[in-house]
Parts: sequence; structure tokens; C-alpha cells
Amino acid sequence: MREIKFSRAGILRRDFLAKLAKASAGVGLAGGSMLSTPFTWAERAADPMAASGHTLRNSHASQVWPLIGTGWHGHAFPGAAAPFGLVQLSPDTSGVPETWYNWDHSAGYHYSDKVINGFSHTHLQGTGARELGDVLLMPVVGGRNWTWDEGAPGKGYGSAFSHLHEEAQAGYYSVFLDTPGVKTELTSTLRCGMHRYTYPAVIAGVYRPFGVLLDLAHGLGCRVYHAELNLESSTRVSGCRYTHGWARDRQVYFVIEFSQPVGNAVELMVDGKTAAGEKRIAGTEIKARFTLPGSSYGNALAVRVGISGASIEGARKNLAKEIPHWDFDAVRRKAESRWDQALGALEAKLPNEALTRVFYTGAYHGMTGPATFSDVDGTYRGQDRQNHPYAGFTKYTALSIWDIYRGEFPFITLVRPQMVNDVIKTLLADYRELNQHSLPMWPLWGNETWAMTGFHVASMIVAAYTRGFRDYDVQAAYAAMRDTAMVGASANGNQALQRQFRDYGYVPTGPHKESVSHTLDFAYDYWSIGAMAQLLGKQEDAAYFYKLGQNYRNLFHSRTGFMRGKTANGKWREPFRPDQEYREDYTESDAWQATFNVMQDVEGLIELYGGDKAFIAKLDALFTAPSKVYDAPPDITGLMGQDAQGNEPSNHIPYLYAFAGAAWKTQYWVRKVMACWYTNTPEGIPGNDDCGQLSSWFALSALGFYPVNAATGVYVIGSPLIQRVKIHNPQAETTFTIVAKKNSPENVYIQRVEMNGKTHSRSWLTHRDIMAGGELIFHMGRRPNKEWASAAADRPPSGLIDEQG
Repeated sequence: MREIKFSRAGILRRDFLAKLAKASAGVGLAGGSMLSTPFTWAERAADPMAASGHTLRNSHASQVWPLIGTGWHGHAFPGAAAPFGLVQLSPDTSGVPETWYNWDHSAGYHYSDKVINGFSHTHLQGTGARELGDVLLMPVVGGRNWTWDEGAPGKGYGSAFSHLHEEAQAGYYSVFLDTPGVKTELTSTLRCGMHRYTYPAVIAGVYRPFGVLLDLAHGLGCRVYHAELNLESSTRVSGCRYTHGWARDRQVYFVIEFSQPVGNAVELMVDGKTAAGEKRIAGTEIKARFTLPGSSYGNALAVRVGISGASIEGARKNLAKEIPHWDFDAVRRKAESRWDQALGALEAKLPNEALTRVFYTGAYHGMTGPATFSDVDGTYRGQDRQNHPYAGFTKYTALSIWDIYRGEFPFITLVRPQMVNDVIKTLLADYRELNQHSLPMWPLWGNETWAMTGFHVASMIVAAYTRGFRDYDVQAAYAAMRDTAMVGASANGNQALQRQFRDYGYVPTGPHKESVSHTLDFAYDYWSIGAMAQLLGKQEDAAYFYKLGQNYRNLFHSRTGFMRGKTANGKWREPFRPDQEYREDYTESDAWQATFNVMQDVEGLIELYGGDKAFIAKLDALFTAPSKVYDAPPDITGLMGQDAQGNEPSNHIPYLYAFAGAAWKTQYWVRKVMACWYTNTPEGIPGNDDCGQLSSWFALSALGFYPVNAATGVYVIGSPLIQRVKIHNPQAETTFTIVAKKNSPENVYIQRVEMNGKTHSRSWLTHRDIMAGGELIFHMGRRPNKEWASAAADRPPSGLIDEQG
């Protein structure tokens, strides 16, 4: 049995920091504070942007540092993207292969790397699976190398680079490529990317051709089975690439335009052979080298790229609409303006620049997805493999539902309410087009990946409904939810698993992997459908699904106090230890972490433990247990004891104390997690960000609350990190102001709370409270007020509340 330690000072993290220190010494982090362990907020006050010459401006977008989360296991990309954009134009890098090397390059980039392979136009934010990396461009000077991995920089088209000459901002990225001596700048719109390459005027007095390499074979974890390149003119090319990968059959279309003629000097490599004189090329591995005319030496080359999931014409329309000119700086300013407007939903004041940057970068990551999938004319590629014309809503993709239903989707309902109805319409369109008796689980570029457990899309639909978002066919939504619950997809095995869940009252261990997690996830999802049935007056359905939502009780082992695997004949699976990730029973968790995944009925879970005191004691044991997990996958990170804040099943756990009347302990642990694991550094996210879920956890927690049961519209109060924030609702034109008086790293405990001038004794508030506008004032102190919100009437509810009908 292999032991892996994931504590803050554990072996893997220590080794990572040592390698990062060696690779990145002197990257502009004053005093080397990035590498200090453990670290405090005071140590983060140094400005890591200073090395790039970035100066903070008086805007929300200027507070974002996209390099946060690009180290450790954060899997963030540093490149240019628009809010909820289809294009994420970002560098793809490589280094010395090591443990989990490919996995840690899921977003194409890792901060420890020293070589940039090129700049591709599509990426996933923080996922634990590799995909995309489409349409890679790389400026080149001299040479005739066709691959980036032919050895040291200079032997392939990859280039050495230094973080000293790298700059990342919201909507903009730049880096100096040491090998060709080219400054590269990137910016983007929703569906397009723009490059600017500044070539050297002279290289040691020797003539060397300057140009751009296009690599259509490059990808992140996907394999091209068909590609096309059309040389339309001396300044324009177009084409497509079709791939098999995590998304089983994906199509990407592009149009590329150059600011200077390059088409008269084109070299082609098709399936390993050179090609010449052709205007239409097809194959599986296509690469092209475009050379600038001699009169262009010393000038900047601009490249604009339109991307579409539907067609070349769609990419052409996207480009014509979004970047109709060659003013790179104007596109960059517009990108920053869009980010400033999006982030302006949160007008926050925090104690220092470092915390401000962590907060706004967290909000930024929470707005990188889901990605807009419709073209400018509304056309999108459906899950039925057909193109669909504009249907009255924006189609989205890259929805990591198992992750984002918990916090990132509720975060969007607060800061981007105008897109919520279209997200639900997206889910219903996927249901129709899939024709699999199932709503989607992880839709990606017109494909269903069927990733993860449960069908948490049910929670997302209820979450939208309870928050007042109902501009979709509600009855059709319920019918789709019911079909998903009662039949389910056969493609991912849920159909059989759900039948066993209903027949046995749990998913038996043995025949199926991850049986406990399947059971707990199904229980929550069936409860969610019961909640929707209740809201729609379908009382018989509500009673049936609510009963299934209680099936979590069937796996609670009272003697050990853990959720455990059980065979079909009712025997507990042996051997058992709570700090081991048995893949047979648990999904990215061990028994400690999985046991508390009963968000729909925390009161019932407390009852199973025998009451508040025993439940609190179990939570205390979780947070103080040794921070090691046996046979763990790399996803289980960010441990506080056995609470794994680097992975989603633990995100709500610090807030559970409030349900047992110990809100002061929630305050303590939430602030401790924020201070330890979320930092102003490349390793500043405690695990895979998973399409912005971890970042959204931080942003919400910094505001002072988090949704334990995301479906209900109830937010449990923690301990605010902000000093003051205004949450602006653009639809209702209201503002909700939160003030934390005497807040400091020491004053983490709530003494009392006022809402709209009245005493607020509850440890929770609702989405409607926030959207209505008003003022919430926290009075903070150094010592806990153990009486605040301890009364049963002041504790958070797990289920629906009366105002949600």
C-alpha cells in the first residue's frame, strides 16, 4: 500500500517547491516569498507583477494576475480570454517530464516549465483532464524544424523563456521568446484571438527568414483524425481539425489573417512529407511555415484568428464581427474593459494589494467558463452532430457540472445573472440533442464526456428556479430531470447504477467502482428533483424523490461514524480505514471527506451521529487528523487534517459547524483555509481549479458566505475577508453592501451582525436578500462569540424555505 502525504509541508509539495525554486529563482517575487512555507498574508504583500513592469491602474481588471494557479496542481492557463469566451489564447509549455507531468499540463502550461512550444487558441481552466489546445501558432526565425520537441530550444521550434519577461493580465499576455528573439503579445475577444509578434531588426548581421509556424497536429490529450488547410490568399488561410480525445469527436474551424503578405512563401508538411504548390491540403498532421518578405524585417506582424465549433464560415463571421481591424491595442483595451465591467459586479475593498489580487483573480477564474459556444449569428454545433441556427439564446459549453454546481454556478447567479437562463436552456438543448434519457454531465464542444458521478445538473436547474430564473420551459425542464432520474443514460452506466440505487437503497460495492460516492451523489440529486417537484406542486413525485434522497442513511456505519461500502447482500466491505482512497467506494476522496456529502439533509446527518455535540466532535476530528491519504490520486490536495479543500467534495465542509450551532468554528476554519491555501503566487490555488470552482469558493467565502446546498438559494455565513464590498445586480439595478468592521487577520470571529439596520441572528441569508439590495454589517473580533447563531431557529436549513415557491 502506497502512502502519499498531501499536507502543506508534505513530500509532494515540498518537492514541487524545491523544483520551482530552482527553475524560477529571481522571478520578481520580493524576498523569494513565493517559496516560503508556511506563509502568511504579510509575506504576500510584495508585488509579483513588478518584474514585468505592470503598474496597477484604478480598475478591477488591473487587479487580476492570471498566473495564480499555474503552478502546483492548479491547472490554470495564463493567457488571454474574454469573460465566458470560447477562445483562451495561451502558451503551451514543456519541461522535464516528472510525476503527473501530462496531468499537470491539462491547461497546456505549467509555471515550472522553461520552454514555450507555441500559442494555441483553446484551453480548459483548471480541469483534471487534458483537451483542446487547438490551432497552435509560433513565431520563428530561421531554421526548418517542424516539431517543438526535437531537443533543447533552438533544435525544434519551441523557445526558451523567462518569467522575468512574461506578463499576464486580464485579456492580455506577453512573453519574450529567447530562442528566436521575438516579443509575443496576445489578446482576445469572445470567439477570436489576436497576436502581435515583434521580430528583431538584425540578428548578428546574418540574414535569417522571419515567419510563423502553424501546427494543426498539436493538441492537449487529443489526436487529430482529419485536418484541412486552405491557402485563400497571401494574407488569409482557413481550415479545420477534427479530433478524438476526451471529447470523443470534436470539430474546430478557423480563419487566420496576417497583417502582411505571407502566402507567397509557404512551406507545408503533410503527414510527415513536404508538400508544395497546393492551395487545398488535407491530412491528419498538417503544419505550415509562413515566411515574411524581406522588406518586413524589424516590423511587427499582427495575426487575427477566428474560431468556431460549427464551420469555417462561422469562424469567418466571428472574425469579421469581433476583430474587423488591425489595431491590436484597441482589441486589448476592449478586452480589459469587458473584464472591468464583468468584475465590476463586485466592488470590493480588502486589507492589501495581495489579497485584492487573490480576490479579483478568483472572481476572474470564476468567469472564464462556461464558454460561449454560439457563433456571432447564433449557430452552434449540437450534441446530435448537427449545426443548429440561432434559437433565441446563447449556447454554452465546457460545463464541469460535478464541480461547478456547488459554488461556481451560484457565483454566476450573483455576478452574471443575465446569462443564467441561457445556461439552463443550454442544458435542455443538450438533453434533446443527446436523446439518451439524460441531461448532460460534462458537455464539451458538442460532445458529452459523461465525466464524474451523479447527475448534478438537477441541482443547477433547481438552483436557477429557486433564485427566480424561470425564462425557460419549466415543465420541460422537470420532465428532463425526471427522465434522467428514472431512466438515465446507458452510455455512462448511470442507467444500471440508478436502478440499483432505487432497488437496494444504495449502489453495492464490488460490481461497481466508487459505490459510496455514487450513492451519496444520487441521494442528493434525487432530493433535488423532489425539491423541483414540490416547487411545481407535484406532491406525489416530491414524496417519492425525497424518500430516495434519504438513501444516504443506508451506508452510514454507526460504529465508526463513516459512510462505507456495502455489498449487495448487506455486508460492510472489509478491510476499511477512513484515510484510504478505496476506488471501489470513493470518488477522489476517502471516507473522511465523502461522509459529509449530505448537503440536502445536514440535520439528518447530525441525528445519525447522535446530536450536535457528537457531530461537532466528528468535524473536529476531521480537521485535526493527520494530513495524509493512502493510495490517493493527485486530486486530493489542500488538506487541513483530512478536509481536502483542493477538491470539490470537501468545499462545503467547514460550513457544516453552523448547522450544529457552532458557527464560530465555521468562522475559524474558513479563514484558516483562505489564509493558508489561497495566495498571491503561481501556486495560489490548492488543487485543480475545475472550471473556476475553487476560485469561486474563495471569492464567495471572502464575501462572507457559501452555499452548502446550492439548490436552495441559501448561503451559510462564514467569516468575511473583505472590509467592504458592493454586489451590483445589473438586472434588478440593486446594490447589496457588505461591511466587515474591525476585520483583520486576528479578528476572524463574528461578534454580531446587522442587516438593513436590524439585528441578524441567523447564520445564513438568501439569494433574494442579496438581490433585493441592502446592507449587511459584520462586527468582527478576536474572540469567538459562541452564542451567536447557536439557537436552533438561527441555524441554516438544508432544504427548501418558504419563500422559494
